[in-house]
Amino acid sequence: MSLAGKVAIVTGSSMGIGEAIAKKLLKDGTKVVLADVKESTWQVPADASHIKCDVSNANDVQLVIKTATEKWKRLDIIVNNAGIYPFMPLGDVQVCC
Repeated sequence: MSLAGKVAIVTGSSMGIGEAIAKKLLKDGTKVVLADVKESTWQVPADASHIKCDVSNANDVQLVIKTATEKWKRLDIIVNNAGIYPFMPLGDVQVCC
């Protein structure tokens, strides 16, 4: 399946796994909206857009979707990669339920 010409949103794309996913999509010819609360740590190419987005804020999420659909007239892929990972000793981690 070719991803060329598709449009994707990748949350949590400023570094780590999200960055790797976004770069792979771009390499495969996908237009990508990079959505993250932080600026990207890598050079954003012309076939991508970076939007500051907190995925827990509905208005931010709507802006990202609007940006993708206005710029490229479609939306084909959403990668929900955003997350937080506080570093702490294992014994301090509280598990729900």
